[in-house]
Amino acid sequence: MATTAAETLEQEYHRLLAERANIQATARAAGETSTEAREQMTAVMDRLREILAIPPDGYTLPTPAAKLIAHAHAHGWLGETQWTAPGWHGEPFVAVKVGRRMEPGELEYSRSDVWLYQLTWHSRGCPPGKLRLFGSGLSRTPENPATHDAPSIKAITAVITQHPGPDAASLALF
Repeated sequence: MATTAAETLEQEYHRLLAERANIQATARAAGETSTEAREQMTAVMDRLREILAIPPDGYTLPTPAAKLIAHAHAHGWLGETQWTAPGWHGEPFVAVKVGRRMEPGELEYSRSDVWLYQLTWHSRGCPPGKLRLFGSGLSRTPENPATHDAPSIKAITAVITQHPGPDAASLALF
């Protein structure tokens, strides 16, 4: 999975997508996934996440998105950004996800064990380098596990504060 000095970020991204497909195909053909294949897949997926966390030239993460992720991390939740892929020729956008798994017995009533919120900012109709929130976003909660409209950023922040996570590293979602 080594990157050559001459390989661009776009080339690396496409190479990793092909590598991921090959690992998956090999695992399907073998009928099981070896420890080595799982390690390779983890390394590939981690690098793909790193690449997608890099904003396109001229763009930065909107302040409300950065504050939401910082608040999530401060309360033991996971947070992730996914920008458009390198080489994307359309209008850039970024999806921001925050969430965590619930511990057994944490809520009196629940139908799921996950809180997951996804909000998207896009550049359509904006000056270069600017983004605006697109729609209401999506959410899944322990009380309502079906994907539904997300509440406001302020309400998401309140949920995070009300339900801090114990150890985000052990509760991986993404």
